[in-house]
Amino acid sequence: GWPFITGGKDYSGAPIGVGLSYKGMKSPLHVFEETVAPSGAIFYDGAMFTGWRGNLLVGGQANESLMRLTLKEDRVENVERIDIGRRIRDVQAGPDGALYLLTEHADGEILRLSTP
Repeated sequence: GWPFITGGKDYSGAPIGVGLSYKGMKSPLHVFEETVAPSGAIFYDGAMFTGWRGNLLVGGQANESLMRLTLKEDRVENVERIDIGRRIRDVQAGPDGALYLLTEHADGEILRLSTP
């Protein structure tokens, strides 16, 4: 439904689209409370962050964060914002389960997130 169905706002503050419903289109299952500007996303199935298996990890450009969504059936149960301080363009998991975040920093960066 994007960009017709959205709860988002333009950078100017003006609403985008027609709202959360539109004839002939399915409404979103979740709307972020803050402007995220989502980018790359994965369903995590790695071994390093065992409590995150099955979670949806979404890169945030506008909020410069990694968003972790805990899902239950067909709804978002919880949203955790992990502040990175960089515009995240893509999210990937490595073979060891570490997370790799591609940033939009001045020279570009690939950040590796891992457990101690």
